[in-house]
Amino acid sequence: MSQRPIPNVPALLALPEAPKGDDIVGSGQGLHLYKSRITHRWCQDFKSERGQEKNTMPAVGFTVVVLKGGDVEKDGQIVRLPPPSTSGDPSIPFTFYEDVGAKFGIDQGFTLKDLNGVPIDSYEDLESAYTVIVQPAEQRYNKIPGPRGRPVIGNLYDVTPDPLIQMRQLHTDFGPIVHLNVFGRDFVSTNDPMYAEIFAKDGEYFTKKILGILSEVKPVGGQGLFTTNTDDPDWKLAHKLLMPAFSPKAIKRYTVEMGEIAQSAAKVFDHFAQTDQEVALDFWTTCLTFETIGKIGFGFDFHLIDGPDVKVHPFISAMAFTLNEGRARSNRPQFMKYLPTSANAQYERELKLMQTTVEEVLKARKESPDAKDSEKDLLGFMLNAVDSDSGSSMTDLLIRDQVITFLIAGHETTSNTLAWTFFELSRYPAVLQKCLQEIVDVGITEDGIPTSQQVNQLKYIECCLKETLRIHSPVRGLVKECLKDIVLPGDYLIKEGQMVVIGVDQIHHNPAIYENPEEYNPDRFLPENENQRSLYSWLPFSTGPRGCLGRPFALQEAIIVTAIWLRKFVITPVTPNEVRYDPRALTTRPLNLKVKISKRTELPERSVAGSPQKITTVDAEASQVIVPSVKVGSIPFPPLTVVYGSNTGTAQDFASTIAKSAKKVGFEKLTLKTLDDYVAVRTSEKDSALTAAETLMGVNLEEIVVVVSATYNGYPPENAVKFDKWLDQPEIALAQPFKRAGYAVFGCGNSQWRTFQAFPQKIDESLEKLGGTRLVAAGKGDATQDMEHSFHEFMTELWATVVQTFGGDKAELSKGIGEISATDIDGVDVCVITPDKTEKWAAARLNTNNFYPAKIVVNEELMSNPAEASIRHVEIELAPENSKYAPGDHIEVYPVNDSALVDSVIRALGLVPDATFEINASEDITGRSLAAVINGPCTVKNALTYYADLTAPPTRSLLKVCADRLPKSESHSAVLRKLADPGCKEEFERFVSLYRTVYELIEAFPHAAKQLKLKGVLSVIQAISPRRYSIASAVRPGKENIAALTVGVVADRVKNPNSENIKTYYGLSSGFIARSTPTPAHISARVLRVKDTFRLPADPSTPLVMICGGTGLAPFLGFLQHRELTGAKGEAHLYFGCRTAGHCIYQKQVEVWEANGTLTKRHVAYSRHPEEPKTYVQDLLLRDGAMLWSLAKKGAVLYVCGNASKLAKDVRAAVEEIAAQIGGLSPEEAAKHVQELQDAGRYNEDVWG
Repeated sequence: MSQRPIPNVPALLALPEAPKGDDIVGSGQGLHLYKSRITHRWCQDFKSERGQEKNTMPAVGFTVVVLKGGDVEKDGQIVRLPPPSTSGDPSIPFTFYEDVGAKFGIDQGFTLKDLNGVPIDSYEDLESAYTVIVQPAEQRYNKIPGPRGRPVIGNLYDVTPDPLIQMRQLHTDFGPIVHLNVFGRDFVSTNDPMYAEIFAKDGEYFTKKILGILSEVKPVGGQGLFTTNTDDPDWKLAHKLLMPAFSPKAIKRYTVEMGEIAQSAAKVFDHFAQTDQEVALDFWTTCLTFETIGKIGFGFDFHLIDGPDVKVHPFISAMAFTLNEGRARSNRPQFMKYLPTSANAQYERELKLMQTTVEEVLKARKESPDAKDSEKDLLGFMLNAVDSDSGSSMTDLLIRDQVITFLIAGHETTSNTLAWTFFELSRYPAVLQKCLQEIVDVGITEDGIPTSQQVNQLKYIECCLKETLRIHSPVRGLVKECLKDIVLPGDYLIKEGQMVVIGVDQIHHNPAIYENPEEYNPDRFLPENENQRSLYSWLPFSTGPRGCLGRPFALQEAIIVTAIWLRKFVITPVTPNEVRYDPRALTTRPLNLKVKISKRTELPERSVAGSPQKITTVDAEASQVIVPSVKVGSIPFPPLTVVYGSNTGTAQDFASTIAKSAKKVGFEKLTLKTLDDYVAVRTSEKDSALTAAETLMGVNLEEIVVVVSATYNGYPPENAVKFDKWLDQPEIALAQPFKRAGYAVFGCGNSQWRTFQAFPQKIDESLEKLGGTRLVAAGKGDATQDMEHSFHEFMTELWATVVQTFGGDKAELSKGIGEISATDIDGVDVCVITPDKTEKWAAARLNTNNFYPAKIVVNEELMSNPAEASIRHVEIELAPENSKYAPGDHIEVYPVNDSALVDSVIRALGLVPDATFEINASEDITGRSLAAVINGPCTVKNALTYYADLTAPPTRSLLKVCADRLPKSESHSAVLRKLADPGCKEEFERFVSLYRTVYELIEAFPHAAKQLKLKGVLSVIQAISPRRYSIASAVRPGKENIAALTVGVVADRVKNPNSENIKTYYGLSSGFIARSTPTPAHISARVLRVKDTFRLPADPSTPLVMICGGTGLAPFLGFLQHRELTGAKGEAHLYFGCRTAGHCIYQKQVEVWEANGTLTKRHVAYSRHPEEPKTYVQDLLLRDGAMLWSLAKKGAVLYVCGNASKLAKDVRAAVEEIAAQIGGLSPEEAAKHVQELQDAGRYNEDVWG
């Protein structure tokens, strides 16, 4: 194959020259590139700076792929290279084509070329082409245009925070049909009546499906028309039978009652007119529409317009809750609605209340003299309607669901329309004058009820309402699903299953249909103008088979109310320029529409006695007023409180990131504190009851609380203990202190632990019980996976929800969720200290992160073959102020990096080891970076020796900063930048599996590393976290400040997939301890007290059962030593698991304790004994089940210490099995029994991941 030149483009590895055979083709500092005979893949051969071993690592199997004509930097996508064929097939695996097609949405074939236009035909071609150009085959169909999305969020920025204005602009930019994707929800939108007509006609190609939020309204609406699929028999029957109920003849029967209800509400307005108070107009229009549907729909009075002081009926309160909860459910994982949470329980209660209320009304009607009166109201009609063809009638349950549906669908749409109509009339006085003239001409009196004839004559008011419905359509879009593939005009293919949206608002504001669409001009709906437009150019009630049956009902109600209220009152917005759409509402509900009401004292003279004036166009000169178009509002962000519970600093760091991000999003009032500090604030606050407006229209959130917390063995972190106890207080639950607060919870943990997310989950559930509004589903960070990615997804959804709820600025939202733990290097000021500053120069050399001076006085190997497995017995002499401990406590050790490794990293970074500096860091710097933890003068070598975690996995921040410091033309830049992208999850995980540590990344990419400079190093490299070890001793006379540890030396041996070389990765802390010879060796360590549960019982006669494996024996050595010193002789059993007899550590000492009665009996399980069957500690527990059950009945305390994912889970399962088989409990009872033991302090765990 001819050799192609290697272009200077973004790529993972820069080759100085083309490869020749199997020779080494390039080299750098500690880096060689060669082509392997075995796999034909590029590999990196790292030669250890210490010269002890040669470690060969595979090249990262990624390439940057871009569509022809696209920009590599902006449009390029990272695609992982599949492994080569094991059969020697030179072709490119099909999976690569699938991945590329998925990345770009291509399913009609394409070819691959390099940057020189040379076809890529083989796997070898693919490997050597660092950037791949994708050339799609000639397209049969046109691609539906649309903006390019971003990872995870898709087109969120394109439709948030003002979906109305932004969607209109998208159609302006891309045309009548636009493809979008938001958080994985894919849809096609149109603002063209031609496409709307195709989508709206239910039939062969499109239909309404109950999807998205409608699927969450379905449990409330049941089998009602609004929440049932078109092909459902119940929908077909109800639709057919109900059509006559909304015929012109039927609607006329409701005229008088509609007028009476409007006049009743007018009496409330009379009160407001006398008191001159500000009134929330949309609240009162909502009360009115509820009353109208309640009385006319099923003869029920909610008493919402009896007077100015409204008491919300339980039915209305229940409906408000279920609808709000349905909206919240649509933004959560589906499984959450099946969990036993307080919100789910309340949802079921409120739903049952609604259903029962309607069922009781239905039952009473059927037993009343009016049971057969089909003309009394809608309920009477439904009870007596019979299908003439089939003889079928609606069941009581179907009628119940229709009544609830009428209330859901009818109250807010008409309410919004009325409120917006009065608002617009206040802005267009000439239009208002025309309406008043019509009211007078028709003969409507101040206290009279309009007749059907008069209502029919109010043609211009009807035009006004239609224009209101055009500009402020309550329904923003109509969702349909494609039933089978169809090619639309313009050769656009819509595939089966595709969701399409008829953009009602976008059609109504399309300047090609409505000239000056933002102008309020009722003349558009004069017959001669309306007839010139498509039927699909005005769709507030939809159209076709799924068109709203209640359209004539809603229009008549709105006409009557408008006429009566205009006749009686002058309704004036207080701050018209501040009126917006409420971002919290699903419909176009007004925000800030406060009005003042006064009695109307002047009316125009009647034009012609006895007959209304013919409709004429409003005088153009008189109607010209400058009014701004209404946009989605922005409610000021409430105060934000970010609270955390953290032991190791991870949760605190994430909380700091959220706080930093919140400032960029736009929060001005911001607090960051521990959960325990938060308790005092919450306890001192007083909360008032919810108002009627809050119940009916939704609660105004006065605070947002974001919680980030870890958990330890299911317990709260050390700085969250008070908060945990506060949550459990019964009086707190009664006070409902979070009823005006929105909240979100992110938990940090390790899924290997049985108690994974236990405490964060408790917080999430408790805040809901305390009245809080869950903004997003709880985030779950798992240390065994990509926790940064999980955190970024959580933060992205949180800010997106906040901006959608309160409004805000798109640019600020973008800043807030742009990067994972984005490090602001500009916030780090590094001040160089020169040798002439002698005091600081000297202090820097003493800065060794040693806040807890201690020394190792004993460091002995316990294993006969440490090369196979190394376990060390270590004794630490603690400083007197840090030496008080009890058996069961922990020692926290601050490890130190290997000096040879530090020297190697310093060389790779191009730094001077003796360079001395001091840091001034802003509060925005991430809390776990070196810049945040190094205090005072320090040298480069000390910073990288005592503070920097060089063995930690590379973070996205490190990759991002490395990429940003390189020129865009640099070969590594594009790949590193894309790997750092939050949406690049799988590729990043693979990258980190190949470059497991910071120092490997630095050595692999020396040119990029050198660009970091000291400032970048201090900003993005994380600080060392202390490691915890169980104390393996008791306090002994004469050795009160000596504590023993049992340390298993972590040595992870990894085989290079492309060679036979093995690389060993030592644990940072255990490796440090193993190196800390000869003794005494100075270290930094302190005692950490554990919870009282992992303690010996106060009564020495209490039976003990100690279960462990390997180094999990440590705390029990302290227990047994203490028992020996105190002479305790109560029954005590030790269950110990290890591989073979050679792994049975401390055997002689344990045998001594068994001989002198300190230990009743030791039980050893060998999992790899050559002469015995494989046995684990749980097997021995089951064997001794009867004895252990007997001990439990005597009050025995059980302790478990070992691996969380294996030993702890298996032991618990065994104990539950004993409770079931010996104790006769059911599996559920057994699990509950063990949990009760744990809650009582009789089943205790000290486990690790």
